[in-house]
Amino acid sequence: MQIKKNWMGILALTLVFGFTVTGCASREPAPNQPLPYEVGRVTAISNGTIHEPHEHFLHGMIITEGMFLSATGIPLSLEDVSRQLPEIQYTGNFRVVIDGSYASSVGFSLYDDSFNPVYRDMANFISPNEAGVYMLCVDVTWSNDANEQPREFTRIRYIFKLRVS
Repeated sequence: MQIKKNWMGILALTLVFGFTVTGCASREPAPNQPLPYEVGRVTAISNGTIHEPHEHFLHGMIITEGMFLSATGIPLSLEDVSRQLPEIQYTGNFRVVIDGSYASSVGFSLYDDSFNPVYRDMANFISPNEAGVYMLCVDVTWSNDANEQPREFTRIRYIFKLRVS
């Protein structure tokens, strides 16, 4: 999947350019080693139309015997992303669909048209009660089983722009 390649690319850039990286290793990870889990897909459906989000890598980590590696994505401005995203007309049947069996946690955050938080990191999407334009962030952690070695996870932010009438 493209996300797997993106994650490895971001990890490589992180190591080369020194973005937020923490770790010590007694061995080097194999290059282009596939993740031990599948990163799924997140979409929004409104009035029967499927909408794709803007995807952004937030964080990834590998923990194994003798090795700990953590990488954080480049900071993202919701204002910049907002200019790139098409508006989704919010309807009463709006829903976010998370496809993939390795989604271990999900958090919903909603921001108003001034990019101020309406709510952050809620377990479920809560519909906005006022008309306006909103940015919906869906943070999904994709990971393998906690008992598997190496323990790995990737946290991706999926962003949608909603117009509520």
